[in-house]
Amino acid sequence: MTIENKEETNNEENGQDANKAPLEVLLVIKNAQNQHGLRHGDYQRYRQYCSRRIRRIRKSLHFVNGNRHHFRKKDITPEIAAKDIRYLYLPLMCAERAWSYAMELKQLSNTEVRKRFHLIRRMKKAVHFAKILHELSDDDGYDARTKLEAQAYYSWMAGNLNFELQLWNKSYELFTRAKTIYEELAGILIESEAATYSQRANEVAPNIRYCLFNLDESSADVKELMQLKNAPGGSDLLAAKINQTISQLREKQAATLHEVVWLGKKLPIVSEEIRVLVLRYQGLSEELIRASDYDSKIDIYDSILMECKDALQMLKDTIKSETAASTKGYQPRGESQTVDLVAYISHLKYCITIERNIVMADSLEERMSLPTTNADTGKSKQKPTKPDDLVRLYDIALQTLGDKLQITGVENNEVLASSIMAETQAFKAFRCYNVGLTYMVANKWHESMALFEKTVTRCADAIERFKECKEKRHELYIQRLERFTSMALGQKCVAHAQILSGDVLDGNAIESTAQLEQQPLSERLDVYYSDPSVLTDKPNLVAFPPQFEPVPCKPLFFDIANNYVEFPSLDHRMEQKKSGGLGGLVRGWIWGKS
Repeated sequence: MTIENKEETNNEENGQDANKAPLEVLLVIKNAQNQHGLRHGDYQRYRQYCSRRIRRIRKSLHFVNGNRHHFRKKDITPEIAAKDIRYLYLPLMCAERAWSYAMELKQLSNTEVRKRFHLIRRMKKAVHFAKILHELSDDDGYDARTKLEAQAYYSWMAGNLNFELQLWNKSYELFTRAKTIYEELAGILIESEAATYSQRANEVAPNIRYCLFNLDESSADVKELMQLKNAPGGSDLLAAKINQTISQLREKQAATLHEVVWLGKKLPIVSEEIRVLVLRYQGLSEELIRASDYDSKIDIYDSILMECKDALQMLKDTIKSETAASTKGYQPRGESQTVDLVAYISHLKYCITIERNIVMADSLEERMSLPTTNADTGKSKQKPTKPDDLVRLYDIALQTLGDKLQITGVENNEVLASSIMAETQAFKAFRCYNVGLTYMVANKWHESMALFEKTVTRCADAIERFKECKEKRHELYIQRLERFTSMALGQKCVAHAQILSGDVLDGNAIESTAQLEQQPLSERLDVYYSDPSVLTDKPNLVAFPPQFEPVPCKPLFFDIANNYVEFPSLDHRMEQKKSGGLGGLVRGWIWGKS
């Protein structure tokens, strides 16, 4: 048993001293959920915790269901519950265990449809235990807060069940009752506790709006659902229901869309997926306006780009099947229309990609202008943006515009081709400006000044091209180009000032400030730099100890006179060999001299 479990058991064993104490239902379950997995969406871990806590409470109260050999169910009656407040924890934890299991099955029901039936059974079990808690706490011995909290908890749990069963009238009544109770409790409690109750009331509010939306089906609209989806609060059940309803409404609206106009041609749309894609693209701007932050906008762009990819793959498969049929002697109908539809979907894909790159570029530019460190802790808030990141982003946009110009039929349309050329000139100006910033970081002032001048020229050219096109969507481009023109003129003045200040000598950039601080004063006498370390106790004047300097070695004298010197003979001082006598003479005569 862990330390946390021991402390919890000790608190439960001392519960008899706090008999008839108020049961703060919402605070109890919120603290347990935050500490045991639900902060990260781990419903299985929370369910296991509920099971362990139920067992600990039963053992501390000596209220177990039989023994290891026999099971004897013990029901909690009002008389038993009146003995100790801990008896109310049993139905509360049982309801939480069943609810967490239902939420775990909800995550699995997206891939396995049969899990929904098990989910509903667990939700009914949770409502059953919540009802027991409500009935037990309705005794006269408990205070008003315990009764209200138990009633609100039961209404919220029953509302979730009816919400899943799509019984909108009952769900609306139950959620409204729970929201009213939580708002009243938030108004009378202290500030630290009131925040939790206000948060629960805000979570219930989107469910109520969704019930009203389904009760009034005549005014069903995708825009209202998107607002409800992006509203703060809400639950996993609500998000799944909203996504399902949005797809159904889009399919109903797509049934009325039969053709689109592309380059003066009417293209019939037979596929349901392409109809939904076209409708979503038409409402993309409104969907982006409702997006709350940058990540949600990028998610919207990514999802619609995936739909474009799937639609293009489906159309290409259709063209292959039609080509195979024509080789066998059949005459397929509408092959040219399918090719034109591929061109139209490709055009939509490229337009969405360019808009996505603009949103990403705006986010990177904001990050570049914001401070990158926290003043309190000194730690980095987020990764700083470099001009090179924006240059790569604009390169991708220019490549996309080049692919967009290669679409079949685009070059023959003067209006569309001129619009693409104007966008290309605008992105070249954006890229040129960020390349100039890159050179400024490297202290190459002459190059950066020339690039900023080129940026101003390209911005003016792009603005003239956009004004000739006379389209409303180009007004955003013109505003962005005017902003880049003013920024380029400002940076150009900065680069010009750096050149005139004399910091650039012979066309070579001087060392950075960090390098100058490391050099001693004796080595940078020709460069003016106000070094604050000179006025300190340890000024950096000269390098000490001095560095070693290479010097030539001593010359080598080779003794070559030895070859020309005649030394005297020393033979007379050498030892003479003596004869070996008669035996040596005989041995020499017989064996010879060695």
